[in-house]
Amino acid sequence: MTTAMPGFRPAKRAGLSEEVVESIRQAIFDGVFKVGDRLGEAEIAHQLDVSRGPVREALVLLRQEGLVSTELHRGASVVKLSVSDLLELTTLRTTLETFAIERAATHATAEDLAQLESVIREMEAAVAANDEHRLTQLDIKFHDGIYQAAKHDRLTNAWNTIRSQMLLFLLTRAAANRDYLTIAVAEHTQLLEYIRSGDVAKAVAEIRAHASGAYDRLVLTYPIADRANFPTLTDETAPSSPAQ
Repeated sequence: MTTAMPGFRPAKRAGLSEEVVESIRQAIFDGVFKVGDRLGEAEIAHQLDVSRGPVREALVLLRQEGLVSTELHRGASVVKLSVSDLLELTTLRTTLETFAIERAATHATAEDLAQLESVIREMEAAVAANDEHRLTQLDIKFHDGIYQAAKHDRLTNAWNTIRSQMLLFLLTRAAANRDYLTIAVAEHTQLLEYIRSGDVAKAVAEIRAHASGAYDRLVLTYPIADRANFPTLTDETAPSSPAQ
């Protein structure tokens, strides 16, 4: 009999791949499975008390989500994201969030603003408890709120395609950068104030600076050899010069 893995919650209803997806996803975010860890179908099925079929389906879905990679003769494992992956995700995130905050600053309702304010209060509590993991999850929740306030379903869908990988990166940043606890609340409070005031120009400038700062801190978590001569986010997002 295999001992249950601490922190790995069983699926609520056996046989449903969606439940299995959520269980594995949360186990990755909670650090039960580390980056590069193998995700064995048989072991996971046993832990969750389901057959291997739903686990296999769940791993396919998590691969599409960007949290799992597969290799011949090795099977599935938690994805290892490179500096190149980070650059692609951050440039895409910056583009999406620029549009999202433009719309949020002009479309946010009182309910949207109250929800964002509530997340900041939760972030303050996480900082007081020195809980970086919780703070990181609330960071993503705040950005979810910006997309909600933008009132643009397809934009939200685009965000959801990179959301899990961004959270995985942010969890890495929180673990490696001790300044995260000291800056997170202030940065998100400033974003909220620009949304609340409807100042589109300042909101856009702040969200771009926010994404750039996160990128710079995340790059520092990689070995020097992996980030040597790598472009800055400013290089990648600067407008192209017109053809002569």
